[in-house]
Amino acid sequence: MLHYTDLKLTEAAGMATSFLSIDLGKYFLVSLLFALVMIICSKVTERLVKNDVAKWNGKATCKIARYGLALLALIGMMLYHEHSMLTDSTRDPQQRYLYFYTHSDRHVLFQFVQHTQSNTSAEEIKSSYDELTQQLMEENGSEMHPVTELLPTIVVIMNEAWWNLDNIPESKVSYSVDPMKPLWDLEERCDVGSVSVNIYGGGTISSESEFLLGFNSKYFGSTAGIYGELEKREFPCIVDYFEDLGYYTTAIHPFDKEFYKRELIYHKMGFDRILFDEDMKYKDIFDKYISDESLVNQIIHEYEDVEEEPKFIFAVSMASHGLNLDYGDGKNENYEYNVDVILDESVEMSEEEYGDLVHQVNGIYEANLAYTKLIDYFEKQDEPVIVVMFGDHCPNFTNDMLHSLGIAIDDAQKETFDFLDEDIAKKIYTTPAVVWNNFSEEPFGLDGENINAIPDMLIDYIGLPQTRMTLINKYIRRYIKADTRRRVVTSEGATLSEYSAELNQIINTYLMIQYDILNGDLICGDIWEPLE
Repeated sequence: MLHYTDLKLTEAAGMATSFLSIDLGKYFLVSLLFALVMIICSKVTERLVKNDVAKWNGKATCKIARYGLALLALIGMMLYHEHSMLTDSTRDPQQRYLYFYTHSDRHVLFQFVQHTQSNTSAEEIKSSYDELTQQLMEENGSEMHPVTELLPTIVVIMNEAWWNLDNIPESKVSYSVDPMKPLWDLEERCDVGSVSVNIYGGGTISSESEFLLGFNSKYFGSTAGIYGELEKREFPCIVDYFEDLGYYTTAIHPFDKEFYKRELIYHKMGFDRILFDEDMKYKDIFDKYISDESLVNQIIHEYEDVEEEPKFIFAVSMASHGLNLDYGDGKNENYEYNVDVILDESVEMSEEEYGDLVHQVNGIYEANLAYTKLIDYFEKQDEPVIVVMFGDHCPNFTNDMLHSLGIAIDDAQKETFDFLDEDIAKKIYTTPAVVWNNFSEEPFGLDGENINAIPDMLIDYIGLPQTRMTLINKYIRRYIKADTRRRVVTSEGATLSEYSAELNQIINTYLMIQYDILNGDLICGDIWEPLE
């Protein structure tokens, strides 16, 4: 339910207050009792020191005693976690996820020792990995069948809080300008579809890491803290793949380089060129952050200015982010929005919530216009290019806002979203995805797959060589198209409530490989290497 690394970031801390549910059950009471005992011991130590300063050597001894108590507390919590919270039924990562997901209200202190895989040895991981990938290589082959003479430029944009506003009923909200029209107008020139996401309202890094690493963040122990964990180790990713194919790789994020530790992680991923807000040539502001139009202008500049070919450009936008982050001079109160948002009389919303809604609606509208500008530009180029844009999550609307906007949530459920009906879950946990290219008439075909499906679909579409990672993800999609925290959809499009024994075995193998890459011995370190 709550991991201490999730509180490192402002947006995650804000989200936690919406999703936190405390039940005075056994685990909560034991944790509370443990904390009280440590506080009492600390106070007793302090009293003893005050009563006999000479014997206890004053404040120095008090500090030593308190540090000792802190060490005992840490050891005690680790033992408590290992023997009380990490039961036999939750040692397996899949079962652990299912257990804590269905019992999320029982745990406030959740997995202080997180990366435990005590039932899986390195030998088992290697054996399962080799067996599965060899089977998939034999079934699929590994020959490269490029559809273009030259390797195309690849531009991927993950757009902040980019969401389909048509999910809000017209009876609740109307607009002076249809904010989604620029996107729907692109349907004649682009493949417009959707992707399924694991997060709601924040935790952008979860969706970003899915694309770059290839793993499903549903099974990450911590989503908001994933880059903080990866800074301590080497790991393979899609950047390695494009580097091996001779691509010049660029990462662009028009925000602070320390946010989510992106500067460090992008360097570890091996990007040739990395640009943050301070490095950008174009810095026009939308409301509070660097605009999507500026980001598009920067992408065009990188395409024209960098001589190396071919190019892979990965960009993460910022303009539509909620206004909760401290940045620059703050929100421009005199900023003139292009879209007026009109609420029906039946919609109850605070002034602050309405301000957030207006910001998000206009941010999505500006993103649609910016993407259109990018397509207009690339349509005039002769070299092969493919552009992909997808949203990272639904905007951070409060539960009350969603209810007011007609995305009805039962009062007993609206705090946690634990058991949403399929229609609501699909609206909240899917985002738009649009693909344009100038070298193929074939549809790209994104229709609600997880974000980590985009790389292997992109590789197939261009005809590039497979990797073990892409083969594994395609193999899983034979059975399930979308596998997220709130909904699982089969390859036939039906909602799935329980895994079959075969599917459970497939996912367990997948999770062993993910564990090895993110936390283990990196036995599967060749997972992103192009297959020959």
